[in-house]
Amino acid sequence: MVGMQRSVMVVEDDTAIRLVLRTNLEDEGYQVVEAETAEQALVLNVDRKADVVLAGTEADGLLRSEDGGQSWLGGNAGLLDLNVLAIALSPEFERDRTAFAGTASGLFRSRNGGRAWRLVELGPEAPAVQATAVSPGFGEDALVLAGTETDGLFRSDDGGQSWEPVSGFPSSCVTCLVFGRTGSSLVAAGMLGLAFAAVPLYQAFCKVTGYGGTTQEAQAAPTQILDRRIEVRFDANHSPDLPVEFAPKQSSERLRIGETGLAFYRVRNTSNAPVVAGATYNVTPHVAGPYFAKLECFCFTDRVIAPGQEADLPVVFFVDPEIVNDPDTRDITTLTLSYTFFRSTSPDAQALLDAADGQTS
Repeated sequence: MVGMQRSVMVVEDDTAIRLVLRTNLEDEGYQVVEAETAEQALVLNVDRKADVVLAGTEADGLLRSEDGGQSWLGGNAGLLDLNVLAIALSPEFERDRTAFAGTASGLFRSRNGGRAWRLVELGPEAPAVQATAVSPGFGEDALVLAGTETDGLFRSDDGGQSWEPVSGFPSSCVTCLVFGRTGSSLVAAGMLGLAFAAVPLYQAFCKVTGYGGTTQEAQAAPTQILDRRIEVRFDANHSPDLPVEFAPKQSSERLRIGETGLAFYRVRNTSNAPVVAGATYNVTPHVAGPYFAKLECFCFTDRVIAPGQEADLPVVFFVDPEIVNDPDTRDITTLTLSYTFFRSTSPDAQALLDAADGQTS
């Protein structure tokens, strides 16, 4: 068949002979798999069957393919909720067959390649798990993260057997988790609730994509204003380690699609010391994020809030008329704009505090 690479397994305990055979076979266009013993060959043959693909659905649970996605079988044994929101595979999947599935009723783990699942305990109640990620070093550190809809972030250091909530993380919606390496350290960044861990990356990402309900920035209001109206609700959260009161000054606003709106959020420092804070934001339903545009906002800018200081922070926005032309968003009648304030840990935070101290001294 044109374009299909042939595979061959070489079973030989002599390294030099294996090398000669592999070189010659690769020159002939074969993909070579090597084994030293018959036992190892059997294991490799099982692991190297057709590629395993897992697909999560909204109502039919998990589907499993063993031929690269050409045909599918159900994989719902033990899966108590068929509304699958997230899937993550171990980087050692060929060896350990470990997978995780986030559902509206909690997190499930499979240790046989997705054939059967077991609910893991995140807490007394099973929160909806919208994001999960497995560490690239899972074989050594056994680290897994689970992002929930209402209870923040959970962490497991034993491969998903036991879990603890991540202290200091806001009890807000986490929709995406990504592992990446910086030098020798491991960093996890979630695109909503965990955004404050990597604000520059998050800012660049969301400006382009509108991913996960992230809104867009605009330079000018649209010239077209539709007769149809849409309701925008306002929500506010802050990280537990930030001593502030933070809330929208209005609960909602009803405006025409394309019309410019103005809303205010009020923040007050409740401590006896200045704090440096920043904010991230998102819109729900998430699919509407690309159509909610801001002309002015207070996000991604570190600011010093003096002890007892109270400030009103404006947001100037509009809903893009293109929202009615998208089949996924045209029937939406209500949006919610959410902001989360967090304590800034950027390199400039201390400089801002020093400057504020200099002005008051």
